Amino acid sequence: ADVHLHWKWNQKEDMSPQQAIEILRQQNIGLAVVTGTPPELALELHELDPQRVIPIYGLYRIPGEWASWHRDDTLLARVRMALESGRYQGIGEVHLIGGFISHWQKPTIAGLFSLAAEFDVPVLLHTEFSRADYTLGLCQAHAKTRFLWAHAGSMLAPDQVRKVLQGCANVQVELSARDPWRHRGNPMVDEDGMLLPDWRTLIIDHADRFMVGSDPVWPVD
Repeated sequence: ADVHLHWKWNQKEDMSPQQAIEILRQQNIGLAVVTGTPPELALELHELDPQRVIPIYGLYRIPGEWASWHRDDTLLARVRMALESGRYQGIGEVHLIGGFISHWQKPTIAGLFSLAAEFDVPVLLHTEFSRADYTLGLCQAHAKTRFLWAHAGSMLAPDQVRKVLQGCANVQVELSARDPWRHRGNPMVDEDGMLLPDWRTLIIDHADRFMVGSDPVWPVD
């Protein structure tokens, strides 16, 4: 299973949807959670291989909208319409990053999480802060919303990830993009690629809460 996949407009410039599906098959990915930019692109892959691809509703319609989506007054209406269609099985990726995004109590953000609870679908959530307090606050305030926490908090140390897992039963964690060239500061593995002791202990302690994703970025420079 790969729970964090993107299918974006600029990926389509280099490969067809059929080629993308073939890559999943070659890599033995039996379950692929896919978000699209624009959002309807995820449905392309689902229609080609509905048993393998689970489409979730991506919020972003154009490049760069990850930093401004919370100011979109039309957002909640279009997310509701997408979920009511029954074609999407989740919401995300949703970026909440210090310096770009306002507080999660903002009506658009809180409303999005409430919609996810109403339709009982998970939110693929990307937070990027130096401490876990922000994530802990929002997952406790939205206890009926299921969160799939991308990148294990992006830059957080294992003790901060543990803090969220212990404080919020509604959070699952995925481990994509913790490589040093994207999310620096708290490596998960040593020079030989082995899990560092604190990460290994955390994952074993909460083995039923962790998932694996790849988060393919494009282009890869």
